[in-house]
Amino acid sequence: MLGLEAKTVEEQALCDMYAEHAQDVFEKLRPWVITFTRCIMKEYFEQREKRTQEVFIPVVKQDYGPIFEKRLKENETGFLVGDHVTWVDIFIAEFTDKLLTFGPNEVFENFPLLKKHHQKIVNYPTLQEHLKTRPDYVF
Repeated sequence: MLGLEAKTVEEQALCDMYAEHAQDVFEKLRPWVITFTRCIMKEYFEQREKRTQEVFIPVVKQDYGPIFEKRLKENETGFLVGDHVTWVDIFIAEFTDKLLTFGPNEVFENFPLLKKHHQKIVNYPTLQEHLKTRPDYVF
């Protein structure tokens, strides 16, 4: 799997667990995502800020940031699992990227390790090289 797999069965289970947690967070964010994607229509645009305050900020501050901040602090390698980049690092960095891009960035102020992890992974040399050479797709 391109060298992105975990080394042990226990680490593989941790990768799966953190990815599933991110999926659970996405489900909690669904009302915010739906409003955000529809905000081009005036009636939804007015709900965007309300949904951001009621859904996005509490979910990120309570269910997303603390979990990954704690994990990064415990692991001390700069990666979520093990001592090298795994597929779950890329998965979480991509999800964090979406949250930073479309949500208020100040919600991540209390999660410096998560922000550092995001930067480390999106700037990872192997990933950057792949992004330069991958084919363009419509989707």
